[in-house]
Amino acid sequence: MATQGFGSQHETIILDALKKIEQGATADSVESEFLEFKEDRAHDPQAKNSRADLIEKVIDEVVCFANSDHAWGYVVIGVADKVPGREAFTGTDMDETDVRDKVFARTKPNLRVEVEPLVFAEKRLLIVTIPEALTLYTRAKGQASKRVGTRCVPLSQEERQAIVYARANPDYMAKNSTHTVEEISLDVVNEARRLLANRRKASGIDPAVPETARGLLRELGLINQNERLRKAADILLLPPPPPLITVRHLWRPFPGADPHVTEIAEPIISALPHIQRLIARYSEQDVKRVRLDGGQEIAIPRLPKEAVDEIITNALVHRDWLSSQPIVVDQSPRVLKVWSPGSLPVGVDKDRLLTTQSVPRNATLMAAMRALGLVEESSRGFDRVWASMIRTGRDVPEVDVTDVSVEVIIPSGTPDTDFVAALLRFDEEFGEMMNSVNVLIVLWHLWEAPIITEKQVMEKTQTAKTEAKELMAALCEYGLTQQIRDAREWVLSEKSRRIMGKTEGKTLASVSIGEWLLSQLSDGASISAAEAAEEIGVDRKEITEHLRYLRTLGRARIDPHGPQRGSATRWIAGS
Repeated sequence: MATQGFGSQHETIILDALKKIEQGATADSVESEFLEFKEDRAHDPQAKNSRADLIEKVIDEVVCFANSDHAWGYVVIGVADKVPGREAFTGTDMDETDVRDKVFARTKPNLRVEVEPLVFAEKRLLIVTIPEALTLYTRAKGQASKRVGTRCVPLSQEERQAIVYARANPDYMAKNSTHTVEEISLDVVNEARRLLANRRKASGIDPAVPETARGLLRELGLINQNERLRKAADILLLPPPPPLITVRHLWRPFPGADPHVTEIAEPIISALPHIQRLIARYSEQDVKRVRLDGGQEIAIPRLPKEAVDEIITNALVHRDWLSSQPIVVDQSPRVLKVWSPGSLPVGVDKDRLLTTQSVPRNATLMAAMRALGLVEESSRGFDRVWASMIRTGRDVPEVDVTDVSVEVIIPSGTPDTDFVAALLRFDEEFGEMMNSVNVLIVLWHLWEAPIITEKQVMEKTQTAKTEAKELMAALCEYGLTQQIRDAREWVLSEKSRRIMGKTEGKTLASVSIGEWLLSQLSDGASISAAEAAEEIGVDRKEITEHLRYLRTLGRARIDPHGPQRGSATRWIAGS
């Protein structure tokens, strides 16, 4: 076996994969976030335009690797991807200069790859090396994708902008570490190996992971092309230097009481499950039990595990690691508060937590944690927190944001067990659509309030007007809500009211807010905006806007015998 022209830079990634193929594996089973194989079928008489098609596929893969979280990779030309053993090595006679020039000419901005030959199993292969990318790359006509696992996923405009911004503002986590691979403990390496294998197996990928620590770290993107550890490896796999700590946990048996303090000075890979176990230990008692229609009971935990895990993980991933301050978890039987240093990631607004695709502050760290299954592939996380809280009959979290910190507060409170039971009946009736956090938000509002307006839908789901309108149109189409004639207002459908057990009591199904206000005024009542807002369940400003509109029609006026401005103002029928 010869490896002519094969540099040491490639040996540990490519040569190991080639050996596995030679020993009986298929190329597609050893592909990774860094490695792709392509067959050259130019000598196959049944493969028309195969060389031109191959060049296009190679360019697609190059762009895909360049836009990945790791921003580099390798394409090996001359290997069939589904043939095991030595027969997989079909070889290629493509000219390395021609491949390099075509990639350069057909990418924007022009991407200069390295292309060199390799003789393996007596066949000539080509190794295309994508250097670490410094910006977003596209095909000449603008097409762009991103390597996720072993797939190329098309990029949305929002994702393209995020890549451009992130690479214009280099990730601190991608910088070189002063530590070495040998400093990482064997227990930590084995835990990372276990997590990666489980993640790969769950994704339907060959669960085999690199046998060496260096190979494992390379697959996680924690070693750069110069074989140096990245800063992300320090945070994820090494304990903080004394006296720094990773997480401080405060347990208060009663709100405001002196806390019992636990300090965790561990790498994230062990600190995350440690703090999760600690929170669970202090909240292990069920708050309430819900009896279903058939007599079966389900337990409602004191704190929803999914919400807690998302908040803790977000704090670790998105915090400002340039700060020496730890994450602080302040827990009592009634409230959990998670404080982390650093403001929200770039592009995220407090009022758009559910809908904004953020630019990760620590992209390299996040990519490694994603590969280990410690964070989700593509979700903001807050949507699952909201859904988990509503599904257990609780209000959504409070988020306090400053220029230097983010604090998320979730209440244990007293879960609304009637609402939880109603949701289970909705699940049986409507199925998959009940997994939508937006549907849950609307139902949670209408559980307490008789009506929801377009403005409220936008504010509560954090969506734009068009998206809110389409959401409510879908809910009406599926029979969960009904629109009040031509008003941009909705109420529960009769079917939903039966499911919720709201067969009695007030309903505004037949009138809009404006009509309800007008009927009250026509009956001789005086109305304050605050009282009407509480009665209907909408914002006081919306009530005031309706009353002002009725005033322009001569149907309402401010009571001349009371305050003319302020919250004490009362309205009466127009003269």
